[in-house]
Amino acid sequence: MIPSFTIETPSLADSSFIFELFQKQFNFHHNLDSFYFIPLSQDLEKKIKINIRNAITQNTPYIKIARSQEKIIGFITYKEDESEYFDSNIQEHGVIIELYVDTSQRQHGIGKALVKSAESFFKSKGHKHILLTASSQNIPAAKFYKKEAFKEHLKTFIKEI
Repeated sequence: MIPSFTIETPSLADSSFIFELFQKQFNFHHNLDSFYFIPLSQDLEKKIKINIRNAITQNTPYIKIARSQEKIIGFITYKEDESEYFDSNIQEHGVIIELYVDTSQRQHGIGKALVKSAESFFKSKGHKHILLTASSQNIPAAKFYKKEAFKEHLKTFIKEI
């Protein structure tokens, strides 16, 4: 059954529930690619909590949540940014920083609705493009973004020295 859900701006009372989803996401990332993503630690948890508080109270970054029956089942964080490259056609743009939907709630349009909420925000600010970064090892994320009309454009190369 497809859950009914709303996309909302969270309050500080939602912080601990958002934090639980961040923990799941960070554990997923670390298990996916432990070369790049660090494991959760007390220091990282402290940074995540500060990030959530700043997102809710200062819109740095912006945050939206998906809520179903009083339970937070997903979130998206995003910001406005400018290109680091002088020769890029895409200068001012939107950036999706984090997108996570609880694994038990996927395939129901929640991620799509969260992305659309960020997209609406960026359009209202006059932006024509949204950029994001996803791990090359996160095949489901790549499929999702391509389905949402994102195009793979740049690649990041890493060399350990």
